[in-house]
Amino acid sequence: MLIDAVDANGYLGVPLEEIEATVRARMPVARAEIEVVRAALRQFEPVGCASRDLGECLDAQLLAMDPALPGRDTARRIVRGHLELLAAGAHERIARRLGVAVEEVQRAAALIRSLEPRPGARFPQETAPGVVPDVIVRRQGRSWSVLPNPELSLRLTLNRDYLALATRSRGEDRAYLRERLREARWLMRCLAARQQTVLRVATAIFERQRGFLEHGPMALVPLAMREIAEKLGVHESTVSRAVAGKHALTPRGTFALGYFFASGVGTVEGGAASSTAVQEMIRRLIAEEDPAPTALRSRHRRDPAPARHRRRPPDRGKISRDDENPLLPRAAAPGLSPLPLAGGVRRRRSPATAGARRGSGSRPSEVPPCRSRSPDTRWNSPPPCASTCRARWRGSSATSIT
Repeated sequence: MLIDAVDANGYLGVPLEEIEATVRARMPVARAEIEVVRAALRQFEPVGCASRDLGECLDAQLLAMDPALPGRDTARRIVRGHLELLAAGAHERIARRLGVAVEEVQRAAALIRSLEPRPGARFPQETAPGVVPDVIVRRQGRSWSVLPNPELSLRLTLNRDYLALATRSRGEDRAYLRERLREARWLMRCLAARQQTVLRVATAIFERQRGFLEHGPMALVPLAMREIAEKLGVHESTVSRAVAGKHALTPRGTFALGYFFASGVGTVEGGAASSTAVQEMIRRLIAEEDPAPTALRSRHRRDPAPARHRRRPPDRGKISRDDENPLLPRAAAPGLSPLPLAGGVRRRRSPATAGARRGSGSRPSEVPPCRSRSPDTRWNSPPPCASTCRARWRGSSATSIT
């Protein structure tokens, strides 16, 4: 009830007493409960809706702001009882009544000016215009009748005073009035002929589309404006103008008259079906289609194979190092290609080595092999000569791996 009572500007358009009486007629509620609900509505977006006056609306917006905002409390005191003085610009009088400085009142006034006095105005209030049918199709016994809409029937008559004046006048006045009367009668005949043409075209349409009235869109037959024009003895453009923007109220709803003109699609039996009927048939088939069973969906799903059936990667053997030079990169087992260096590992040459290579083009001298390690020594522990080999390696110009 409260939401329905909010007007276009966001205020209550109905007195709160009337809302309370309407709600109490349906359920036993107290006035305090209605106020609690209204207070909650005032904090909805946009803040301030469902307020009774401007002061409540602005106060709800100030209440939703940060309490530490400068001037907020003073602004709330102003909107509660001093809006008239604020509108008159009497900041000094407001400051004396509230017991605050004039600068504080000015700060609060600037905050109030930033609020929205009509929170509901940001939403457009335009509504879609309703469609008024030009003709009405009704069943009468076993037949169908197409009748004009009485709400749109034009009842034009000539003013009797002007008719009498045209009769009594003489000379140029009489000729002028008779010319105007002649134009008025011509306009009345044109409007009547236009309404009659729309009625004739609609009648011819539903004579061909009777199946639609009895069975629905699936019973539409192919129909062209040329066929209606030949039947009525008028030009095809006349039919096009007659159905433009015109609607018909049928037992199956309101449809534009142009909806019943559909192209034809050939059938396997050699006949023809309207494209609208085919679309309706496809739409119904999709709507009536059952979802795929769970078993059928799981049949096409590729489930991961059990662990015992999974393919294992090819065995590349055990990776070993070159026992002759422990500082070289790892090599693959005999018969396999060498493994590439791991990502992030690259070769870096010292400046001396780089200069020597650029100058002479000869390869740097290799580090002498370590003689203190036996071939059976495992590499998970440092060799006895680790410190000596490391010092010799750093002092040489060989390539290092970082």
